[in-house]
Amino acid sequence: MMKAEAPMRPLSVLFCLAALGTATVLGQDVISARAGLVNYTEGRVLLNGQSAEARGTRFPQMKAGDTLQTLQGRAEVLLDPGTFVRLGEESMLHLVSDSIPAWEIEAVQGSFVLEIARSEQDARATIRWKHGSITPLKRGVYRIDVEPPAVRVFDGEARIQAGDQTFLAGKGRMLSFGQAWEVQRFDRDADDSLGLWSARRAQYLAMANIPAALSSFRGSPSLLGGAAGYWYLNPAFGMMTFVPVSGTYRSFYGFEFYSYRTAYDMLYTPQPRPPRMDGGGGGGFSPAPNYPTSQPTSAGTSGTIAAGSPASTTSAGSTSAPVSRQSGDASGRTR
Repeated sequence: MMKAEAPMRPLSVLFCLAALGTATVLGQDVISARAGLVNYTEGRVLLNGQSAEARGTRFPQMKAGDTLQTLQGRAEVLLDPGTFVRLGEESMLHLVSDSIPAWEIEAVQGSFVLEIARSEQDARATIRWKHGSITPLKRGVYRIDVEPPAVRVFDGEARIQAGDQTFLAGKGRMLSFGQAWEVQRFDRDADDSLGLWSARRAQYLAMANIPAALSSFRGSPSLLGGAAGYWYLNPAFGMMTFVPVSGTYRSFYGFEFYSYRTAYDMLYTPQPRPPRMDGGGGGGFSPAPNYPTSQPTSAGTSGTIAAGSPASTTSAGSTSAPVSRQSGDASGRTR
């Protein structure tokens, strides 16, 4: 599973400055009081056997009993505020209950990544699979593979029922089947195409967060909120993003999601003035923030991505370039 080594803040601030010009339309609401909003699709994705595509500010809404299937494609679905489920290629998801926060999904085939930003999980939120059920107990990142059967806990804790046995798996542990069901350690740094793509999605969502957070004071959130936060529409990215109610959520992948107050304070708090070189005093605070800057490129400002195309690939089977790995560890992981 991919980790991000480089700090996220400068990139987020850069994009925020470029995107604040769209703030007048960021208050648009996408009203849904149910789990199952399809936030992103790429490649061939089917909803109940019909082609489904999340585009612009139009998002397919699943209902209880619906099935979402990826062929040569991937998809991201929103459950309760702060919970994403990401489908890899050749995967199928059945929405059993669309209740918030007590949603229930069934992993029918393929591979899935579940990311949870909520600090407290509702014990009724459940993932079914053919071997039993999985109940996430804490915020974190979980990987579910139907065949061969395995559940990996990259961060967090889960209660897993498999056959007539119940297991508790924490960070860095996986449940798999060999001669029998067994909980064992696994390498959390191991990457595959789904893990890399999930990290890339987390990055784009974090980049979309700051403009959405700053505009969220304007009115009601775009999607039903909860104790942890709410979904808010960023039409410049063509996606919903997560906005915490307060403070900052730092994801497993190393990216930060800001509340309205923390985003405002980060961008608009006056910065200390450097000392004067002529000996005439110095210090104090500058009335304007010192933002990092970047040289324009032929594709726009360096460090930003094109609005409206947040995670596209040249083909459904190709993987987005990973976040650069540098020295140090800013991934938010604890070992």
